[in-house]
Amino acid sequence: MRNAIPLSLAALMAVAIIVIGYFYLVSPERVSGSFGLKPPAPDADTRSWLRLKGIRDAVAGLVVLTMMLTADSDW
Repeated sequence: MRNAIPLSLAALMAVAIIVIGYFYLVSPERVSGSFGLKPPAPDADTRSWLRLKGIRDAVAGLVVLTMMLTADSDW
């Protein structure tokens, strides 16, 4: 029971990272402005890097969730 709050917060943060990664995959130009960054150049190279960031974020969140789900809960 005492692990419920930290685990819930970790799961919520992992889902938030997945959502941010999804937004970078769908609309990289729009989401980068919401983080206070300058609007990126509209060329294909910049969009590729932003999409790569989205993939990295989504995979990082999925790794955290996978580790949480497969961890041994005896400790």
